Amino acid sequence: MTFDSRAPRFVLLRFDDLETFGPIAPSKGAEPLEANAYDPDGKVIFSYFSLGIRPLTAEDQNAYLRSRPYLSANEQPQSAFERERIEHGRQELVRDRQFRTRVLLAYGAKCALCGRDHGDPERGIYEVEACHLQAASRGGSDDITNAMAMCKHHHWAYDEGFFALSNDGDILRRADMARNMVEELRGHTRAYFPVDFNLWPKAANLMAHRSQFGFPESD
Repeated sequence: MTFDSRAPRFVLLRFDDLETFGPIAPSKGAEPLEANAYDPDGKVIFSYFSLGIRPLTAEDQNAYLRSRPYLSANEQPQSAFERERIEHGRQELVRDRQFRTRVLLAYGAKCALCGRDHGDPERGIYEVEACHLQAASRGGSDDITNAMAMCKHHHWAYDEGFFALSNDGDILRRADMARNMVEELRGHTRAYFPVDFNLWPKAANLMAHRSQFGFPESD
């Protein structure tokens, strides 16, 4: 029987430069490896195994394509421009994941505004997102002091300027905020900051957002 990798119902897996990792005994460290993955009550707040599978690099993709003798006209190795675009996208993805990891470890897997903590700890997936307090498009950094954990809804509302935050974390609602959004924030007057003061948002980042959307500064 001749094996034909092009035939349906067959998948050809090729492994080159396989990376192996030696096991690490938990007793080797000062504390368990995932000590930061639990809140003081023992509840899982983050999973180190939820960041996804490492994607193929452009170099690996091209090497695979060149190894196939039946390349079609639409499957030629990528141009230098395309490789650069893919590499840039890969770096952006890694940067975003690292940023979100730092935010989750600082704030936990819950919205700092409403406390919503939707997720599935068993699978390591959570709704909460990492929000730039000063927008990255306006020069905001990926430093933890320019970040806050927010649910999807409040992340969107913050980015669109429906509300802002004072330097102390007070929630400043826009005068024309829709009634349903006001109701959702009822009972929530101040954002939650991390226990570690060094991780608190910098006033300059909160001020930049208030200035962007025209929130008045108090005397």
